[in-house]
Amino acid sequence: EPPMQMSPQVDRTIEGNRGGVGVRFGIDRSNAVSIISVVPGSPAAESKQVFPGDNLISVDSVKVQGRSAAEIESLVSGAAGTQVHLVVESRGNGGIRSVPITRRPTGGSPQKSPTKTPTGPP
Repeated sequence: EPPMQMSPQVDRTIEGNRGGVGVRFGIDRSNAVSIISVVPGSPAAESKQVFPGDNLISVDSVKVQGRSAAEIESLVSGAAGTQVHLVVESRGNGGIRSVPITRRPTGGSPQKSPTKTPTGPP
């Protein structure tokens, strides 16, 4: 039986409202997808359930083993404010967790755009 082909995806980008969860992953020779780092302060870090060294098993019920980095990236990212379910396997005890994470806008940290204008002495 041939592997299931994914239908071409309609571009889901919404005018700069693209979101992500804040993980970097790598693919090893066996096509396993492992999380290399979790961006501090990101939705993934705040979930406290996704750690460097974990294996990423699936994204919204789509198995990621054997897929390209670009395919996985497009599964993980999506419109900011939407939820994605990551299934991760702990490197330590092999425990499997399903982690719901809400995507947040990527490409700018909130600290860089202060909302208040600092007021100094007159």
